[in-house]
Amino acid sequence: MTTNRDLERRLAEHFIGEAPNRAPAWILPSALTTIETTRQRRGLIAPWRFPNMQIYAKVAAALAVVAIGVLALWQLGGPGQIATPTAVPSPSPTAAPGPSATSAPTPRTETAGLFVPPFDYTVPGTPEFDFGTRNLTYFEIRVPDWGDAGHPGGLIVQTIGGGKADPCDEGSAATTIEPGATAVFDYLRSIPQLVVTNEAAATVGDIPARQATVVATTDAACPGLSVWVEATESFIDGTPLRLISFDVAGEHRTITIFGEAENEGWAAMADAIVDSFVFPEASASPGSS
Repeated sequence: MTTNRDLERRLAEHFIGEAPNRAPAWILPSALTTIETTRQRRGLIAPWRFPNMQIYAKVAAALAVVAIGVLALWQLGGPGQIATPTAVPSPSPTAAPGPSATSAPTPRTETAGLFVPPFDYTVPGTPEFDFGTRNLTYFEIRVPDWGDAGHPGGLIVQTIGGGKADPCDEGSAATTIEPGATAVFDYLRSIPQLVVTNEAAATVGDIPARQATVVATTDAACPGLSVWVEATESFIDGTPLRLISFDVAGEHRTITIFGEAENEGWAAMADAIVDSFVFPEASASPGSS
């Protein structure tokens, strides 16, 4: 019996030395204590047929306990660590449908139906445009936000039947303007209170035209300039205006663009609007360019 005990201790010491470095010291002594103090159950195999059964059984049990301990430590992630339960990925929640992205306003094409003859035009989606006076000979489109901010911007299309002998007098007699876009600027240059610069060729849609910068200078003797025979707004003192002149069906038309210097990007937008004009009855007169 003593010999068996010595063999058990030597085997135990051997396996302690062979145990993994990561196994804690309490596993093997606990296993041996359990084996020594627990009675073996009698099984179906008779004990006399295997005289060394107890020794081998104890050794095998010790090995099993050590293996179980090492496996447990491996699962726990090493000494001094607490196993973290593996998170079971939950199904990704279905994102609630958000509000659909507001699409940018699209340009709109409309018809100036009151004007004679009517014409089509297209304005950008932004900024928001509205209208001023609209009748047979006058059409105004403008941006209200610019006016609210103190720097109005827009454009005016009008029919020019003729000029005035004295533009400082609203009751002055009319004067004839020769056909062709250039003749309109010749007439404006004849007015002492107007300065015409930057005259150049232009187009209105596919109609040949002329354009120039016009600035008015008024004084007490001429508080307002009413240069067209039609009753229209007076030229604004000291404000540069871009005036475009063209003919439709033998009659003069002008486009007055205002607010370009004060409203960034308006000059390019104004050009795009003017390029979109379509006058079905347009016919350029000789000398219009």
